[in-house]
Amino acid sequence: MSLPLPHSTVSSPLPARGQARVFEGNVRVAVLGSAGQVLGEQSLAATVGAPQWGSFGGEVAFRPPEREEEGAVRFFSLSPRDGSIQEAITIPVRLRPR
Repeated sequence: MSLPLPHSTVSSPLPARGQARVFEGNVRVAVLGSAGQVLGEQSLAATVGAPQWGSFGGEVAFRPPEREEEGAVRFFSLSPRDGSIQEAITIPVRLRPR
């Protein structure tokens, strides 16, 4: 993942970019609050699906916290078989308040 950078301070909408090798090129991006709650989630399309690597980019709107807090951005794919999360990468960030 090339954006966001680890430990950077982010605001909504969050720019998200990178490369992925996921089923049908469907990359899920979730912004998580300090307690792990989902503040926003978006599906982004990679240029190509697995087994090749594809580039993806877009923005993820999320509900900003009341005060600046630690959070995370999780990039993942969903299993075509049962919808469970697979191939997750989590990047720590600071969430800027409203």
